[in-house]
Amino acid sequence: MLARTNVVADSLRTALQASGVPIRRRIDAPGTPVARLLDDLGRATSAARLRSFAHDVLDVVDPTASETAATPHTASTTRDARQREAERLVATAVLEFLRDHPEGTGAELLSWRNSTDPFATRDASGVEVLTFHAAKGREWHTVVLAGVETGLVPHRSATGLAARAEEARLLYVAATRARDRLIVISAARRGGYARQRSPLVDGFAFGDIDAVPAPREIRRLVPRGAPTDPAEVALEAWRQRAARAAAIDPAALCSDRQLREIAATKPRTVAELVAATGLGTITAAALIDGIVDALDDVERV
Repeated sequence: MLARTNVVADSLRTALQASGVPIRRRIDAPGTPVARLLDDLGRATSAARLRSFAHDVLDVVDPTASETAATPHTASTTRDARQREAERLVATAVLEFLRDHPEGTGAELLSWRNSTDPFATRDASGVEVLTFHAAKGREWHTVVLAGVETGLVPHRSATGLAARAEEARLLYVAATRARDRLIVISAARRGGYARQRSPLVDGFAFGDIDAVPAPREIRRLVPRGAPTDPAEVALEAWRQRAARAAAIDPAALCSDRQLREIAATKPRTVAELVAATGLGTITAAALIDGIVDALDDVERV
């Protein structure tokens, strides 16, 4: 579920929990130690800076570890332990990223995080609740946009043309996080005031929508040598969708050579994907479900 503001997102979490619906909480959510580390590393302009951080964290042995075990439990020691655990998780992910992208930068690390989910947060059960801003680069099969109403979308603080245009862009980002199904809901009343559905969704086509083929003019632009093998065609379509959702270049997800190897070997497990492509385990684990779905679609045709 996506909301325009943190206030609405918090109210959604409260309502879901009161109804017994589990909430999925990300360890790299904004404000967490993991998120702060990633924000800092995202500014790194070289792979050397990332590699130095990872090795500094993982190569250091804490000489006070045995003493800490006998130290009384305090809020301070808890915070320190959480910070060390966050550093270990991020450092491990950084080395996995550098294995696949030896010359990668901090910006590329963040894109890789969005596409591979190295902290395994997408495997957890429950509903994920985020703001429109926090959803950038993410993708789900079903997305509910909540609070799409006057006063929130566009936000009442957006009074100028530029600000309202930015609100429309933000709604577009949120709406395109849905891979298969998008649900838009609004309140008739909020905070004691009557509300109406946001005018920004007046142009939305609601209901079951049939896929529209590309115009002939576009199909003519497909370069010669494009894949004709059904498995490779399906995998290329999957790669384009996944890369678009993560806002990265498709080749950063997996190379053309790796895509051909996947089409030829048709891996069904993480181990098989690693063996076929040489991808890291974390990357392979993040990609395998989409790859299997694409291959299954071919077999069903």
